[in-house]
Amino acid sequence: MKKIRSWMTALGMLSLSVIYFSFFDPPADPTLVTTIDNNNVASFTVNDLPTVSGTGSGLRIFLSHGDGTYFMGTPGELAGHSHHYAHAAGGYLPFAEVIAFYDDNKKPPKRTVPDTVPTSGTATAPTYTPPAMSNNILLRKTCSIVPGDSITYIITYEHPGDCSTSLNGTILFKFDDAVFDFRQSDLFGENEQTSPGAGIREYTFTNLAPGEQRSFFVLLETKATVAVGSSLSALTNVSLAFGRSDVPSGCSDLTFTDTIADGAVLSSHDPNHKTVYENAICQDQEVTWRIDFQNEGDAPETNVVVSDWIDPLLDFDAVQVTGHSPNIGSVSVVRTDINNREYRFKMNGLNLKGLGQRDVREDETKGYFLLKTSLNNNARCNAVANSSRIFFGCNPPVFTETALAPIPCDSLCGPCTTLLDTILPVSINPGKEVFDPSMLPPAIHSMLNNGAWYFKWYPGTGLSDPFTLVPVVDQAYNRTYTLVASSADSCERIVVRVPLKPDPPLTMDINKVCLASSGWRFDATAQGAQKEDLIWNDCSTNINPFTMQLPSPQRVYVGVWDTLTDRVAEAWIIDPSCGSSPACPPACIWAAVALIALFLFLVFPYIRRNP
Repeated sequence: MKKIRSWMTALGMLSLSVIYFSFFDPPADPTLVTTIDNNNVASFTVNDLPTVSGTGSGLRIFLSHGDGTYFMGTPGELAGHSHHYAHAAGGYLPFAEVIAFYDDNKKPPKRTVPDTVPTSGTATAPTYTPPAMSNNILLRKTCSIVPGDSITYIITYEHPGDCSTSLNGTILFKFDDAVFDFRQSDLFGENEQTSPGAGIREYTFTNLAPGEQRSFFVLLETKATVAVGSSLSALTNVSLAFGRSDVPSGCSDLTFTDTIADGAVLSSHDPNHKTVYENAICQDQEVTWRIDFQNEGDAPETNVVVSDWIDPLLDFDAVQVTGHSPNIGSVSVVRTDINNREYRFKMNGLNLKGLGQRDVREDETKGYFLLKTSLNNNARCNAVANSSRIFFGCNPPVFTETALAPIPCDSLCGPCTTLLDTILPVSINPGKEVFDPSMLPPAIHSMLNNGAWYFKWYPGTGLSDPFTLVPVVDQAYNRTYTLVASSADSCERIVVRVPLKPDPPLTMDINKVCLASSGWRFDATAQGAQKEDLIWNDCSTNINPFTMQLPSPQRVYVGVWDTLTDRVAEAWIIDPSCGSSPACPPACIWAAVALIALFLFLVFPYIRRNP
């Protein structure tokens, strides 16, 4: 019996360990696993992906196949991706980079350790469809420029096609060395030369065949000391020169260049964001900010509208557009009810291509515009807040994070001390206080209760009183409210960001039916909202459920937006023959086994005592 007790004790300890490591162990770095068949066709899986949280949060994966080609997309898209390798005696070393978007915790990009992929010499010739290019050299990047984080630049080049001879050439990659530190080059047949100067890397290549396209990658790291809101003094640029003296007869001595012009330093990797520019708010009493947007879809979009709530400390009547990206013809300004303090800006003459299209350049998928207004009330040591909703057609809006422009302590521009800048997620329903101050650290809570403070919430819409410590919310909004508390007695401020989680959330039920004739149909029913408040991604209104009939198997996106509360529900739907129930992940299975074992460990002694 002692042996049984010892065995049960060991089982109980093991079960507790499994439960701990299944749920509470710090997440591991992502790892890449490659599976290859006898024909050198490989599939790829990235394990230990980070968990992201926040409205619209998700992951993007950049995958280097290790042979000068690459893939970039979501984890779901990676699951359907394969690559056909040419045989190489030494095999290949693919790696992946994982980037988090709209993540409340702003996780930095992570690279996996390269995997080893052996190939067979009996395979057929590899197949790879390269992205179409119009300029013979293309510069892209995997994420935004964020202080302290790494960023990979993708350099793709191809034979100009004006002659039938293989070419040699030189590529110069130039970057702002006041912003970036060079980390490494990932080369696949290129040769790196001695750097000709600060912020310049030189590469040479040989025997680029007609129709051939190659890529290589440069890893930079943004200096941690670079200020958010600053601009690059030198834009990131790449140039390609073919041949020089060895250009064959009948071929041109060609030079091509490409530049990424969006050189603002940001606070996160979100492609749709707002950045407050460094400004002399103390001297000129004005605030300038830039709103960036990017079409991450697989089709072009011409209808882009940005909704912006104006901070109560700013002059609502003085808001003006001061500039925009070259691909925007003009920006129409629509002023809404001043009680909501909302402006809407429509981008005119814009044909924004999708990042998912293979024949586009990075700058064709992005746009931005600049806004400026003056301070209406210079509350000392406060901070001006701004966030936006970005609408691409009738798709549910994308929410930018809240950008802050600090107001100095005094007329001499003395700095304020931020005592606390914290995030407190709150599950909310109508008529509930926006947050509980007792959730704050006790010392901060005591200061707010006993000192003289100026309170301001942003945005003010939807709150009973935006100038009190604890206002009441009138709807279960899907938005982030930001409290700035500035001291009336000292140069100190407290910032509290409260991402509201609507209770109940907006959900979507999907019913798929195979039709007797041919094809299939699905019904998407939004749960938790009135149909009068819904807009579906095809611009349908006043309907619920949303129904679509399709002739053949395909993957369909459906999104719905609740215009009253900003709640969003989205789903990718596949035909019934391809559908499957989600499997329990390994951690879930082990945790279930551990719970059963723990149950036996606790109950067995009781059964023995009470037969």
